[in-house]
Amino acid sequence: MTPTDLRKYLESQGWTVLEAGIKDRLYVFEHADFPRRQLAYPMDMTAPDYGESVGGALLKLADITGQEIESVIAEAIQARGQK
Repeated sequence: MTPTDLRKYLESQGWTVLEAGIKDRLYVFEHADFPRRQLAYPMDMTAPDYGESVGGALLKLADITGQEIESVIAEAIQARGQK
């Protein structure tokens, strides 16, 4: 999954990008329904920890929303195909 695909999925779920992270080449998201919680991952797939960061963000999203990680991943993949 590309950084942009994941960004679009998160935005479709009501998450907004914080501009502060962009200068460091990070997507950092917040959501009004989940105060003081953020999701973050690199903007570049070539970042050494890209896969780990994306996996962590999806796992955190599942935890925050009370969903199974498999459901979150399936939704993100499905959203990618609906460009």
